[in-house]
Amino acid sequence: MSIIFDLERTNQLNPLPDKDLVDLCPPIEPYQVTKSQNLAKLERFFNQFKILPFDQNSAKIAGRIRSQLNQLGIPVGGYDLQIAAIAMANELILITHNIREFSRIDGLKYEDWEI
Repeated sequence: MSIIFDLERTNQLNPLPDKDLVDLCPPIEPYQVTKSQNLAKLERFFNQFKILPFDQNSAKIAGRIRSQLNQLGIPVGGYDLQIAAIAMANELILITHNIREFSRIDGLKYEDWEI
């Protein structure tokens, strides 16, 4: 969570047009913050992003991925499974530093932007 506050403080992240922004953060994450000031900062930050739902198409893709990976004995976590399925359902490239987990998913397009 600290990266969000750092971004707000330093203004290093400039919003892109709506079509280029995707919030794939699980919705419960912001509500783990206990200070109301921090929650307000998080809400302002997340309001810049378009939130894509975990819909029926995403659920079908997630089911297929889970089945394939379980058969191979290399499952991924539930949130990561949902994130990957949403990205695939919307034909998006997932930006992540969690290459170990997401590289297991056949057909998922992802990039690691860590410097």
